[in-house]
Amino acid sequence: MSVPGLAADGGSEPRATLRQVADRIPFRLGAQPAYLFAGGPAVQQQIPLHFNTLVLELYMQFPPNPGIHPKRDVYSFNWPDFVVGWSTSRGIKVHGHNLAWGTSAGYTQFTPDWVKAAPTRGDAIAILTAWITTLVSRYPQVPTWTIVNEPWSHGNRDIWREKIGDDYPFIAARAARDANPAAALILNDYDNHLPTPTADSNFDLASRMAADGLLDGIGFQMHLDAKSPDSLKKDDVKRNLARFARLKGGTFKLMVTEFDVNLHGYPGTSAERWTHQARIYQAMLEALLESGGTELAIMGNTDELSWLTGLPGGGADSEGTPFTADWTPKPAYAAIYDVLNRRLG
Repeated sequence: MSVPGLAADGGSEPRATLRQVADRIPFRLGAQPAYLFAGGPAVQQQIPLHFNTLVLELYMQFPPNPGIHPKRDVYSFNWPDFVVGWSTSRGIKVHGHNLAWGTSAGYTQFTPDWVKAAPTRGDAIAILTAWITTLVSRYPQVPTWTIVNEPWSHGNRDIWREKIGDDYPFIAARAARDANPAAALILNDYDNHLPTPTADSNFDLASRMAADGLLDGIGFQMHLDAKSPDSLKKDDVKRNLARFARLKGGTFKLMVTEFDVNLHGYPGTSAERWTHQARIYQAMLEALLESGGTELAIMGNTDELSWLTGLPGGGADSEGTPFTADWTPKPAYAAIYDVLNRRLG
């Protein structure tokens, strides 16, 4: 693989940045902006060099912060206003994520108690519709919104489904469509990139919503374990993505919205571990591109600024991103670069 920052022939002439290659395809290469503040100037300097998209997380409630909509008559837009303004000034697209997430299995903080207390279906619909209309209308420059994250919550409790019913994704999508008809709307889930029951459920829901003109694409959360043989099943991923790609007359958008490769417990030297990780990045990005995919977003900015560091199955050795803690590119970075560069011919 090529060395990032050097010419393809190994010479000293600098080559295009990762973002420049993505822009030329064009392909949306994203990152999570959660550490723009916490990471300080280093993060804010590096992001525009490598990424042309940020996946902005939007929650009604999220500790330790009060969230955007902690009370029915209270909104706080400081965080999303900053991210959208910061991104727009640097030519970075924003993917708004997410407008409805009903899970309460270990994530009760995402849904405030005042929402859970909604006494009727009509009241819950009014709350959901007002929330979506407010956000989508406020940020007309956001081209893509995750309308529902993890629909049905994999059998766990889903507040919106309990309060409204199985049609809540349709209600949410109509509110977003009315607020900005030009924005692309997607569903998002995990364990749906391979042919699984979750993928089947997603496909059924996506088919019905697309037929009603309420859905434009699907998001795949790909949190891959380097120890699992599933992490390299490129052909299986392509076969699964192909059925989604055929929706809407072949115009359905395919996006990997959360991507990392967890090296926790994978044996070998750093060089061996990172080389294996790079192969996975390469295989999955190729599968996405060969299926017509338009976006891949890394979950976390560096190995230090990654959600994997706080997981029981993660930790300091998870190293799931293309960058070390000091923003040194790893082989996974070169893999992304080379796959994208080959698309340019």
